[in-house]
Amino acid sequence: MSFAPRAGPTVVRFAGTAGSNARTIVYVIDASGSMISHIQIVLEELKRSLDGLNPKQSFNVIFFQKN
Repeated sequence: MSFAPRAGPTVVRFAGTAGSNARTIVYVIDASGSMISHIQIVLEELKRSLDGLNPKQSFNVIFFQKN
């Protein structure tokens, strides 16, 4: 039995993970000091994920730092 999401119009992928039947996606991005040196990689992966979304899907992006 496989638990991997099936390919289809509502699969979302980000940094090696995937979810199926996603209609609304929220990306929560850690932009604090410990992650700031990796932010370019995170932004590239975010762009790749957003580019793969279906027009039926909606999304929000939340960046946070410290407080």
